[in-house]
Amino acid sequence: MVNEGKTKFQAVKNKYSSSKLMKISLIPQLNSSIVKTMAAALLSNP
Repeated sequence: MVNEGKTKFQAVKNKYSSSKLMKISLIPQLNSSIVKTMAAALLSNP
């Protein structure tokens, strides 16, 4: 992801990687180029 490795976002990723929350943060679609492009566009806007 765009913010991969940032502590704040890593905590969220870890939270949603639990089986209780269906490991939603581990689905391959979140690492696609389309998602990365959309996230980068949002981060570049003030």
